[in-house]
Amino acid sequence: MSTFVTPPPWPRYIRERTVTIAFIIDTSGSIHETFLGMFVDAINDCMRVIEPAEVWLIQCDQEVTDVKHYVWPHVTALKAPSGLPEFKGERLTAFTPPFRYMVRNRIRVKNIIYMTDLYPTAESREDLDREIPVLFRRIGARKLLWLVPEDVKGTDYWKPPVGKIIWITPLL
Repeated sequence: MSTFVTPPPWPRYIRERTVTIAFIIDTSGSIHETFLGMFVDAINDCMRVIEPAEVWLIQCDQEVTDVKHYVWPHVTALKAPSGLPEFKGERLTAFTPPFRYMVRNRIRVKNIIYMTDLYPTAESREDLDREIPVLFRRIGARKLLWLVPEDVKGTDYWKPPVGKIIWITPLL
């Protein structure tokens, strides 16, 4: 005698939001407002497609200046930071404070996207080469993307020891 088994309903899985992302924005005044607007638009496009479970938006120059945390379903669209310094590139830039902030506050994300010009002025490049990989591992992240304006390419920018540089051409 054979037994008939009813198949489970299709699809056999429930979609769970598991993506966690930290977007870090260099607010030292070295990033042009047009580029910043493009970055925020790209963040919003990304969030519509992947529907992340959790998003951290961290602003930093030589220290963390603002942190916002969003959890699904309240992750719909981010607004560009306001009240930033004029585009001059005169303020100090440090890359370790947002990573240290995440470690200190036990923020665990799998993906980090850092928008900057890769000109550290508040930290030595040797210190960055030593500290960034350690902090990155302590956060538990798997991917790190550095979004950098393309006009930086021909200069003496810092080459991060971890992550991938994505060159962005601003639409001016």
